Amino acid sequence: MEIRKIQLIGSSSYMVSLPKKWITSLDLKQGDEVIVHAEENRVVVIPKKLDKGKKSSESL
Repeated sequence: MEIRKIQLIGSSSYMVSLPKKWITSLDLKQGDEVIVHAEENRVVVIPKKLDKGKKSSESL
């Protein structure tokens, strides 16, 4: 687990950076798309290329 800060980008968007080791372990590159899903008490980020209808995607 890693702790990240929420950063304000402009006046209407926020950003959270992802650790490089997560990105490289999932073979993601700049520009790749991710699915962001808000659940009851958490936010789940799923690499789009791994979401082929499978439940075995890695939560970041």
